Amino acid sequence: MSGRGTAHYLGLMLALFGVAESAPAAVAAYYGERYWPAYLLASAAMLLVGAVLARLTRPEALELPEASAVALASFITPALVNAAIWTLYGVSFVNALFDSVSGITTTGLSVLGGRLPHSLVFARAWLQWLGGLGIVVLTLSMLLKPGSASHKLLVIHFRKPMGFPGSRVLSRAVVLIYVALTAAALTAYIASGLKPFDSLVYSLTTVSTGGFTSYARLAGPSLLVASVFMFISAQSFLTYFKLLRRDFKSLIRDPQTISFVTLLVLGGAIMYLSNPRLGISKSFFESLSAVSTTGFPAFPLHSLGGGGVAALTILMFVGAAVGSTGGGIKEFRLVVILKAIWRVLKESIAPKGEVRVVKVGGEPLTEGEVLRCFAVAAAYAVALAASTTVLAACGYSFTDSLLACASSLGTVGLQPSFINPSLPLVPKIVLIINMLLGRLEVLTVLVAVSSLTQVRER
Repeated sequence: MSGRGTAHYLGLMLALFGVAESAPAAVAAYYGERYWPAYLLASAAMLLVGAVLARLTRPEALELPEASAVALASFITPALVNAAIWTLYGVSFVNALFDSVSGITTTGLSVLGGRLPHSLVFARAWLQWLGGLGIVVLTLSMLLKPGSASHKLLVIHFRKPMGFPGSRVLSRAVVLIYVALTAAALTAYIASGLKPFDSLVYSLTTVSTGGFTSYARLAGPSLLVASVFMFISAQSFLTYFKLLRRDFKSLIRDPQTISFVTLLVLGGAIMYLSNPRLGISKSFFESLSAVSTTGFPAFPLHSLGGGGVAALTILMFVGAAVGSTGGGIKEFRLVVILKAIWRVLKESIAPKGEVRVVKVGGEPLTEGEVLRCFAVAAAYAVALAASTTVLAACGYSFTDSLLACASSLGTVGLQPSFINPSLPLVPKIVLIINMLLGRLEVLTVLVAVSSLTQVRER
């Protein structure tokens, strides 16, 4: 493991997040809240440490375990720093850590009750915005030297779909598209009647598919704005990259978009049929909120019937498109898995010796790529089953446990009522682990942990 190369990228990550931490300080100062010095101190400390690390080391090619470790650190570090700051608001460290991890992983579950200060509301939304883009992708946007390191770091957050462009080109485009979508959402929310602060928070948490809410509740025109930008943000950034190159047919031809719309419609229909009193509009909004992994609530989860619970769980498990800010196993992998199953069925009745290849978007996949899709889905399923079992053993109903674990693992944020400030320690730890596993993907975290274990053994 290249310690100097890893330290260099960790330094860049710290420096970038140090700059970003000044934003909550500005909000706290604007509203006359006394917490701004803590944010500024954290900002200066991370910027200084990061700059020194980056200055004293140089970029080196990173292997996948090293890149995974940097990616894991890029989410854990800001979560710990903000959790420490949020204790100054009178919040326990565990509760602060829960919401901080929920923020940086773009989940949206919360155990903080009551009316929160403006700076804390903004800080959570800001964390989600940063997490949605990915600290690693922000690092790449600073025009790092091209090479295997940048490519591997980028792939951690944007699993390689068909037609993947160069990492430098894509990282610039991702940042520009992300900022443009956020600005458009902010404008639309203000036009819908929300106050500027509420509009800012919702624009940050909608485009990041994060789901933390502000003081105002979505209603009327703002619900429509949320729906539009949830849909847009759940699609692959690669699709928008192609649109910038005037490939206008890419959106409607994208297998992930087709799969996303299919699940959205089926999920909404099943939820409505499971309890027609929910209404058609709320059922489809909840379906979109779940499959986009945004997590804005349309109704209490306990009002769903059995079919609705099953549909909601599947939507949260699958999630948004590869290359979006959403969570879940991703639409791309669902498409590959279904095509692989169909291939096996076709081969069972085809003439002996006939070879069939799994294709997505007209591009053939290797057996290794197909196997990795199954492996990721299996890892998610194991994590979901294990965490659900632990929560059920803590005394919660199977339905509540399943929904909570699917929501945290899918980084969705739809919240059963038992997730509140009085939630015991063990369920909090389980859900925190799920959120990290879901955001970085289970296999990535396992690779990162194994690489750190090997370093200790040496």
